[in-house]
Amino acid sequence: MNGRFDYDFYSPENRKMFTKLDKGKSVRLGDICDIIKVKSRKLKDQNQTVEYVELSDINTHSYEIINSTTYQVHELPSRASYEIEEGDIITAIAGNSVGTRKHATALVNQDFEGSICTNGFRVLRNFKIDSYYLLFFLKSDFFLKQMFMYRTGAAIPNGCNCCIYQEDTDYGEDTVEVYSEQKRWSNYCFAGEDFKKGTTLLKKGTHIGYVEAAILAGMGVAKVPVYRQPRIVLLTTGDEVVELGIPLPEGKIYNSNMTMLSARLRELGIESFHMEAVKDDPTVMSEKLKEAAKAADMIITTGGVSVGKKDIMHESLRLMGAERIFWRVKMKPGMPTLFSAYKKTSDITATDHCASEREIPIISLSGNPFGVAVSIELLIRPALEKMMQDPSIGLKEVNGIMADNFEKGIKGRRFIRAYLENGKFHLPNGLHSNGVLSSMAGCNCLIDTKTMENQESRSLNAGDKVGAILL
Repeated sequence: MNGRFDYDFYSPENRKMFTKLDKGKSVRLGDICDIIKVKSRKLKDQNQTVEYVELSDINTHSYEIINSTTYQVHELPSRASYEIEEGDIITAIAGNSVGTRKHATALVNQDFEGSICTNGFRVLRNFKIDSYYLLFFLKSDFFLKQMFMYRTGAAIPNGCNCCIYQEDTDYGEDTVEVYSEQKRWSNYCFAGEDFKKGTTLLKKGTHIGYVEAAILAGMGVAKVPVYRQPRIVLLTTGDEVVELGIPLPEGKIYNSNMTMLSARLRELGIESFHMEAVKDDPTVMSEKLKEAAKAADMIITTGGVSVGKKDIMHESLRLMGAERIFWRVKMKPGMPTLFSAYKKTSDITATDHCASEREIPIISLSGNPFGVAVSIELLIRPALEKMMQDPSIGLKEVNGIMADNFEKGIKGRRFIRAYLENGKFHLPNGLHSNGVLSSMAGCNCLIDTKTMENQESRSLNAGDKVGAILL
């Protein structure tokens, strides 16, 4: 543009046009350039490869196309319409940014010669004025205000019974040519067509996603009572446990259980808070538990729930004043699970009144990695479903047929890692012990032996019908 925008740089005809604009008169865009309205012939060859330009491919600051996507014609979106040439100007007529500072307008350079653009653009060609000047004008407040006035969503004037797409006209003002047949009520939104007075749009227990949020906004509702996401604090006990990021001393193990718990909760849409591993000291653990309870809706611990000298959770919970609800569950793995409740007597850090009066569930799991993995699904997920009233978090059960033999002895209710594919349960290679987690990689379900047809059997064989819980 030679660094200039002053009128004297341009021909008298151009200055005359802008003088008219300054005096409140108008010049039709079609008077100073051609508006391309014919779809590209390239679209007839379904197997041809083309470059496609969308509204989002425009840099609204530099007025240039910065990207395109390669398609075969049969793969193109239905809105793909016009072929663009070097030197064309494309300007948006659709989208939320029309008439704003982010209005998409660009000068087509050689790199995008022959590309196909969306019908959300108007393609301008064969200019009677300097193309750079027109580009500048299309980004001016004068033009943007006009575009904003014609955006979709305005009230229908009395006596009108249809709307015509602007792109189906010659953009005339005093008189206009219409290039498509219109029917009564076409492109017309009736009052109350989305919902009417008395309509139940969202029921109690509905998950508020992006669509539900928009429905509420459409009713003018800014706030609704919801079950908030629970605050979950994770604690690990064990002198042998060290945190990630430091060299592993001899005789120690990394805190993989916390990583597994926090990652699985995140997959369920719940963020958790992880406190550092606590040594095998019941007094220290009880203080950590009381600290965690200040902000928690649920506490999950791993380790220290069996009957050994270092199984400190029993004493720790007694010292903090928690009530034992049950200890041990008839399932493998995860049998020594300990469940307690702690009533907060005061909580100055609570963010709501109810939090200071509610009992906090404390679920203490074994330290065995596979035991933790199973307990997340069988014990923690149902508890979270209840707390959040969200069925999507609950367990999903499926039936199928064993593809392999499981010869390890089965006593009582046992959960077996497996991969379900085409109705068949495949067992992974490797050990199936409680301390082994590597063989669970790639598994998508847990076979539940309570579903065995022959409850007296001590093994599972290929062909047996069983049920499972999806992970």
